Amino acid sequence: VLQINDAYARFLGYDKEEIVGRTWKEFTLPEEQSESTKADFLLVSGAKSQINLDKRYRTRDGRIVSGNLTVSNLSIGKDSEEMLGMMVDITARKEYEEKLLRLSTHDSLTNLYNRDHFERTVEGFVVPEGREVAVLLAEVNGLEILNEAFGQNEGNRLLKKVAKILQASTEENDYLARIGGDDFVVILTERTRHEYQAIAKDVSEKLSFVQMPGGMDMSVSVAHAMVDEGDRTLHKAFEAAEKAMKTRKLFEETPIKENLVQTVMTALHVRNKAEEFHSRRVSFLSEQLGRAIGLSESDITQLSLAGLFHDIGKIAVDEEILNKHGELTPEERSEMQRHVEIGYRLLSSVEDMAPIAHIILAHHERIDGGGYPRGIKGEEIPLHARIISIADAYDAMTSTRTYKQQVGSREAARELKACSGTQFDADLAKRFIEEVLFLSYDEL
Repeated sequence: VLQINDAYARFLGYDKEEIVGRTWKEFTLPEEQSESTKADFLLVSGAKSQINLDKRYRTRDGRIVSGNLTVSNLSIGKDSEEMLGMMVDITARKEYEEKLLRLSTHDSLTNLYNRDHFERTVEGFVVPEGREVAVLLAEVNGLEILNEAFGQNEGNRLLKKVAKILQASTEENDYLARIGGDDFVVILTERTRHEYQAIAKDVSEKLSFVQMPGGMDMSVSVAHAMVDEGDRTLHKAFEAAEKAMKTRKLFEETPIKENLVQTVMTALHVRNKAEEFHSRRVSFLSEQLGRAIGLSESDITQLSLAGLFHDIGKIAVDEEILNKHGELTPEERSEMQRHVEIGYRLLSSVEDMAPIAHIILAHHERIDGGGYPRGIKGEEIPLHARIISIADAYDAMTSTRTYKQQVGSREAARELKACSGTQFDADLAKRFIEEVLFLSYDEL
């Protein structure tokens, strides 16, 4: 280097005097030395009069910077060897390009590879003879329940935890990707078949219990498969692991989700003890009315459970709104009304609870169509929901609430009668008053 300007010196973080007299290759990263040597040869030999390339440099303080270098040979046809170099700082551009590339191949939440990258990796990849490779799948159980009950931020925290556990259980040469909302895949290499089985067992144990705030004990199902001797493609091994996962989930999923729903209910009752007593009373009163009108034992059981779970969606409602003294604002009322839809989604995620979910969704509908969330009316409202609506309203009137004074049984019965045919099913309200409360309907 014979001469440089101030801008080039600032680019590298040196004083001008520290650069003059040294070769420009001294500032180039070691892994790019061969490219620099090749460019030198092309210029000095006269094969090219000018070269242009992107290069990375290490600055005085250790930072990596990028520059677009154009070098022209000024010595062609002359006795001296002189070259002129022009550098454009492209560090910011390169960082942006690398960020875009990473976004296209990595999951932004966990920083693991994404589904698109995984599919490109697996496609057509054949494991060489003599090498053992295993595919391990991990699927979070009940993520949608956690998201509904405690918000997506908690779900994201769980996914990050799972990713860290998988990273800690694997090595640098292994491949990790998040391939779905709650699905992860690990490709294990450079080990024996026995070691793969040990890793799968270790990961399964670590992910069988992942504690989250709010008392939620989450778990992750794990399945794995080896690359088969007959078909050594990664795609075939992935399909085998998926099949093993489906078999595992067939036995695990329902009880796990049922436990999670019960945990959500417990969390609501811990947060608000009055809700626990309210749900028990609604369940009991609904059961009594169901028996009075001659429902079958299976219907009574379903009705009793729906009464217990009818307000489970309140777990996602702000506690200040739940315990507010006085009337709710329109915005707060709208937030409160979300609890029926949240409860519906929570229970719908459990196959055996799906019928109860439909009851919960409709328990705030009105006979005249003025209820929520769908505004259905009359017999469009499920019978069980019409029963719970009466039991819920009666208990709300006769128990202490932060927003109103409680009233006696007779006064509450009068209100039920007054709202018969508009808010409540008229026949059911009459049967409730006479056969559950043992009051004279006509004398109210």
